[in-house]
Amino acid sequence: MRIFDERQSTVPLNIGPIFFQQPIWLLLLLPLTVMLLIWRMPSRLLTVLRTVLIVLLVSAMTQPQLMLPMRSGTIVVLADRSRSMPSHSEEQQLQAIELLMRQMDDRDRLAVVSFGASAMVDRRPGSRETFSKFESEPSRDASDLYAAIDEALKLIPVGDSGRLLVFSDGRWTGRNPNDLAARALQRAIPIDYRLYERSESGDVAILSLETPASVLPGEAYTLTAWVRVPVAQEIEFELLNNGRVIASGSKSFSSGDGWLTFRDRAGLPGTIQYTLRVNGNEYDPVPENNRLQKLVGIDGAKPILIVNQTGVSKLSEILAHSGMRNEVVHGGDFEWSLQNLSRYSGIILENIDAKQIGTTGLQLIPEWVRNTGAGMMMTGGRSSFASGGYYQTEVGELLPVSLKDHPKLSSAIVVAIDRSGSMSMPIGGGRIKLDLANLGTAELIRMLSPLDEIGVIAMHTGPHEVV
Repeated sequence: MRIFDERQSTVPLNIGPIFFQQPIWLLLLLPLTVMLLIWRMPSRLLTVLRTVLIVLLVSAMTQPQLMLPMRSGTIVVLADRSRSMPSHSEEQQLQAIELLMRQMDDRDRLAVVSFGASAMVDRRPGSRETFSKFESEPSRDASDLYAAIDEALKLIPVGDSGRLLVFSDGRWTGRNPNDLAARALQRAIPIDYRLYERSESGDVAILSLETPASVLPGEAYTLTAWVRVPVAQEIEFELLNNGRVIASGSKSFSSGDGWLTFRDRAGLPGTIQYTLRVNGNEYDPVPENNRLQKLVGIDGAKPILIVNQTGVSKLSEILAHSGMRNEVVHGGDFEWSLQNLSRYSGIILENIDAKQIGTTGLQLIPEWVRNTGAGMMMTGGRSSFASGGYYQTEVGELLPVSLKDHPKLSSAIVVAIDRSGSMSMPIGGGRIKLDLANLGTAELIRMLSPLDEIGVIAMHTGPHEVV
């Protein structure tokens, strides 16, 4: 398989095993040959040297390549679908993938990995179907290139030839993707890229928001925002304190870096989330950098967050009578973010099912506890600990008790898996319905104890006992 750059100016030319990337320069040989015949050199040796020099120069300009025989292999396209990509990048990526598929032969394999905050497989190497759209929808608020390369390397069997082709703007979040370069090098897997960049000409951007790291309750302080303005224009601005607008207006800037100054006063102990927004003219090419958030801590005792399934708590009343400030929220109504959690000194999970908290909350709570020293407590009940779904979650691992070895009665479970044609329907991410059934069954078996019994029956035209 050969990868061509859509920006090349001429059509490549093959002469046997030699491949000319810019064959247009071969036309120079005609006037140069005429020149050699008209302006002869004094000796035959000089004529030969001049001829050889001209041929070498023209050959270098044509960019010749020797096409050696190679094994068929797997090419994995890594498509960046984060918000920082240009507006029409997805259409361009699909066109490039279509071009690659047209150049494939029967021995070549093509896979596609989409990535944003996570990496998802949109096409597996064994698929022979036409790829016309992205099935997955990764979160576009980040660009985890490391996870995408890691996932792509898993799609190339060990010992097989392959290469990775990255479609990205070069901006990544999370772990440094260069850490995987050594692994790819050991497997002789090259990593190519095509850069998709937005022009930053005329881009209005917030450079920084300078605030004190922490303040005392009732203390007044100043906030200074630095804004880059490429050409003189009037900039509209808006500053929010925990979602409430405290300043707005417009200011004329000359070209270069300018500043905006605000004043505010701290309230009760906790955390303030400031959000600054600016707007320039309608031709701003990168509007994402027109918004910036900053946290300011207010020293003092912060309240405790109580999360349960009703939003009402007797425990809250007991804590309040003892002088401990607290807030009670329904697990499904709370917006899980580090900014919101930073307003509290600790969290109590009061008999609430893990599903009510959700995947985001189950990931953020341990991160917040470990990184800030906040406290976490879980009360007992039918919706707590292992029976509440916290087994093998990060929250469960944070608890000082084991959720795996709890006493229980033995169970006998029979799983019936439908293997009819409807289970082969795709569900996105390169998987079909039957894949989910198989994964669910495998996860169930993994969670069983030695006391349990398991049976698996596959159903198609009739039942078939598997286990």
